[in-house]
Amino acid sequence: LRAHRERPTPSEVIRMSQTQVILDHLLLGEVITPLRAFHLTGSLAAHSRIAEIRSMGYTVLCQVKHEGRRKFGEYRLSPKSLDTPKP
Repeated sequence: LRAHRERPTPSEVIRMSQTQVILDHLLLGEVITPLRAFHLTGSLAAHSRIAEIRSMGYTVLCQVKHEGRRKFGEYRLSPKSLDTPKP
């Protein structure tokens, strides 16, 4: 691994834009589920994008939902994160 890259790799660019799309929806007060994240970004790893948003300093709440035998997370920003602008 190189310590410093001049440009992000293509996968980093894709991941950044997926993260930004999800963050933009969360900042509007919307709820994101893995299925919604897939429809918005094509990402099958909503939990990873949420982890990246948390690493940016946002507090993301997760409520586990059950539909029949399926279980999934429903993500939203905490009210505190909605009120505090991040750089």
